[in-house]
Amino acid sequence: MSSIVHMAQALSTGSQIGNAQTAQLAQHAYTYDIWGNRQTSADTLAGSVYNKTYTYDALNRIK
Repeated sequence: MSSIVHMAQALSTGSQIGNAQTAQLAQHAYTYDIWGNRQTSADTLAGSVYNKTYTYDALNRIK
C-alpha cells in the first residue's frame, strides 16, 4: 500500500510505502517555503530517520 499527500498548491508533502503483509516500509515527508522550494525532507527507512535541509541562492537555485 502506498499513498501520497498533497498541499493545496499541489506540492507533495510526503509519501508512505508498504504492503498488506508488512508494516510501513518507508515514509518520506517534505516542507516547502512560500515560493514552493523544498526546505526540508525526512526519510524514514527501516526505523532510521534521515533529515535533509535545502538552501537556495538569491535566484532561488538550490545550493
